[in-house]
Amino acid sequence: MAIESSAILPSDSLEEFRVQFNLLITDVDGIAGGNTFVSSIIFEGATADTNETTILATDPTADRTLTLPDVSGTFITTGNVDAISAAGTTTTSAADADHVLVNDGGVLKKITRANLGIGGTAGAVAADDLTAGDAAVTIATTAGNITFDAQGSNTDIIFKGTDGGADITPMTLDMSAGGDLFLTGGLIDLKNDGSAVSQIKFYCESSNAHAQTLIGAPHSETASNTLTLPSTGGSSKLLSATSTATVTNKTLTSPVINTATVGTSITPASDDGATLGTANLNWSDLFIADAGLIKFGDDQDVTLTHVHNVGLTLTHVATGDNTPIVLQLKSEEDAIVASEVIASLEFAAGDTDGTDGATVAAGIHAIAEGTFTGSANATKLVFTTGVSETAAASATAKMTLSSAGLLTIADDFMIKDGGTIGVASTNDAITISSAGIVTFKDDILVKDDGTIGSASAATAMTISSAGIVTFVDDILIKNGGTIGSASAATAITIASTGIVTFVDDIILKDAATIGVTSSTGAISIASTGIVTLVDDLLLKDACTIGTATTAGAIAIAADGTVDLDTAGATVASAVIKTVGKESIWVPSSAMQPTTTNGCSTLTTVETTSGRPDMVVLDFDKDSDEFAQFSVAFPKSYNLGTVTFQYFWSGLAATTGVELTLAGVAMNDNETIDVAYGTAVAVADAAQGAVEELLVSAESGAVTIAGTMADNDLAYFRIGRDVSEDNMAGDCRLHGIKLHFTTDAANDG
Repeated sequence: MAIESSAILPSDSLEEFRVQFNLLITDVDGIAGGNTFVSSIIFEGATADTNETTILATDPTADRTLTLPDVSGTFITTGNVDAISAAGTTTTSAADADHVLVNDGGVLKKITRANLGIGGTAGAVAADDLTAGDAAVTIATTAGNITFDAQGSNTDIIFKGTDGGADITPMTLDMSAGGDLFLTGGLIDLKNDGSAVSQIKFYCESSNAHAQTLIGAPHSETASNTLTLPSTGGSSKLLSATSTATVTNKTLTSPVINTATVGTSITPASDDGATLGTANLNWSDLFIADAGLIKFGDDQDVTLTHVHNVGLTLTHVATGDNTPIVLQLKSEEDAIVASEVIASLEFAAGDTDGTDGATVAAGIHAIAEGTFTGSANATKLVFTTGVSETAAASATAKMTLSSAGLLTIADDFMIKDGGTIGVASTNDAITISSAGIVTFKDDILVKDDGTIGSASAATAMTISSAGIVTFVDDILIKNGGTIGSASAATAITIASTGIVTFVDDIILKDAATIGVTSSTGAISIASTGIVTLVDDLLLKDACTIGTATTAGAIAIAADGTVDLDTAGATVASAVIKTVGKESIWVPSSAMQPTTTNGCSTLTTVETTSGRPDMVVLDFDKDSDEFAQFSVAFPKSYNLGTVTFQYFWSGLAATTGVELTLAGVAMNDNETIDVAYGTAVAVADAAQGAVEELLVSAESGAVTIAGTMADNDLAYFRIGRDVSEDNMAGDCRLHGIKLHFTTDAANDG
C-alpha cells in the first residue's frame, strides 16, 4: 500500500491539518487491515537523512511467501563483503566457518566442514585417499609454500600425463642422483615474468662457487635464433666477443667483424665477383677522405668526386662529342597512377633550428598526371618551397609545369622593369613597364568562352565566341585612370568621382546587349539606335546627364527632382512646359460693366454676314468708364505681380486710347468690400480701319491689393482714362491677356 499522509507544518492551516489527519487514519487502517504494500517498504534508519533502506518486490507471477524463522539473526545478501569482521558477512575461506549452507530441495540446511572434508585438520583427507576426478584439479594457498615431499625411502617425484590417450612420463626428479632432472620431451622452454630475459647458469664443481650463464637475446633483437653445437672435430670451445683464442686457417662464412684495419686495399677474388654487403646485410656508414673518388664502370668513365667543404661532383670523364652526364632518378614501380610521386629532389638545412628549420625546405617532384601504360607517361614537375611547412611532395605547389607545357604559378610572376614576355618570333609580345603598365604588341586572344580571372575569381571575365564580354563583378581602375588603344591611349577616362569620359563614339554591333551575369540583356541597342533597358535606370544622387558640350544638360537631385539646363527641352519633338510665365485670356463676354461709371453692356457688332462678329464692351470718349472680372489663379501661380495686354478696335484714325487695370484679392471668410490696388495704364494707337484688331504692348507690373494666397479670388477693374488719350470715339474692348508667373509644374 502507499502512504498518503504527510507532515504538518506550523504554517499549515487548520483545514490542512484536518485533511492530513484523515489521510493518516486511512493509512493506519490500511496497515492494520492487511499489511499490504504496493511494491516496496522503506526504512529510514537511526539517522533521519536522505539515505534509506528499501525492500523491493519483483512483480510476482503467482502468490509468493517468505517465512522468517523463530530465531534472532542477520540477513545474508549477495552484497555482503568477503570479510569476517562484520556480522552476517560471507567468506571464501573454509577455515572461517563452522558450518556451510547447502540447498536441499529448496530448503537451506547447514553441515559441518568436517563432514564436507574441507578446511583445517578437522577436515584433512589423506593423500593416498585421493582418487581420479572428472575435472581439473587446482591446488592453491593464500599464504606459505606448497611443498611436495616424497618421504619414503629412495622415492622420486614423478610427473605423468597423457597425450592422445597414451600415458607419458615427461619429467622425473631423481632423488638418488642428487636431484637430477630428466625430461623425456627433448625441449626446454624457459619463459620469464617479463622483468629479464631467460637464462641458464652452469656452476663449477667446487661448491657451486662460479657459474657460466647462458642468456637469451633481449626483446630489442626482435628475432628468434638457433645456436647449434658442433658434432665433429672433437671437443672444443665456443668463441665469444671477448675471446682471445687464435683462429687459424678457418673459412668464415658470412662473418661479422666489428672493426678491421686494412693496410692497403680490399680486393675481390675476381673482377666483378664480390659485393659489399647483401640484400639483408647492409653497410651502415662509408667514410671517404677529402677529394675522394667513387668510380663507376669497367673503364671508370663516370666519377663521383668529393669537393672539400662544398659537396659532390658527378663527372663523365669522356671528352668526345655528345657524351653528356645523365643523372636518372628511376622508380621501379610498375603501377603508376595519377597523382603518384615518381621521384623527388629535396633540399633541407640542418636540424638545429627547430621543427620548421629541420624539415624539407624546397623540392622538385615528378608526379604522374595519369595512369602509365605502354603508350602513356604524362608527368608534371611540381616545385615546392617551405613556408612554415615541409616542402615535400605533399606540400602546396608553388609552381607546376604540366606535361602539356602549361606553367602554373601559385603567386605573382615578376620580371625586371620594362621586361618583356614573348615567343620565338615575337620576343617582346608583352612589355611590362616599371609602373606596371602592360603593353601588348598585338591582339589578345582567348579561346571561345575563355575566361580571365584571379586565384579567388577564376572566371572574373568571360569572352564568348560571339565576342560578348561578361564580368562577374565590378571593374576598378585608379582615379583618373584611362583605357585605350595604341592610337588612342586615353579613349576612356574614369574620374575619381566616377564620371566616364569617352573621347569618341561607343559602337556596338546591331542589336548588341550590355548586362550582368543575372541579366545579360539588361541594356539592348537596336540597329536603329533605340536603347532598351529591361529594368530601372538608377544614377547617383545629384547626378547629371549631358553631352560633351553640355555636360549638365539634365540634373537629377537626390530627391528625384529633374532640372533641364535648356529651355528648349522637348519630348517627342514638343517643347517641355516648364515653370515660368503663363497667360490667361479674359474675353469681354467674361466681364461685367461696373455699377458706377460702367461701360456699355456687352455688344455684338456684325462685320459681314458669315464672318466673325465682334463681341465687345464700348468705353465712351467723354468720361472714364469701367468694367470688372474675377480670376481664381491656379496653385502653381507664384502669388506675385501680373501684367496685361488689351485687344481692342477703334475709329478710322491714328489717334489712340489708354486703358488701366487694377486688382484686389481676398480669401475665405474675408470681405469683398475692399479697395482696388494701384491701376497701371497702357496706351495704344489706332491704325485706321474701324474693324481692325489692335493689340497693346504688355503693361508694367500690376500689384494686386490684399495678401495674395492660394485659393484667393482676385477681382480686376479695367477702365478708359480719357484724360490721357485722344481718340474721338468709343474704344471697343474684345478682351485682355493676363500674364502671371508659376513656380510649380502643376497644382498637385
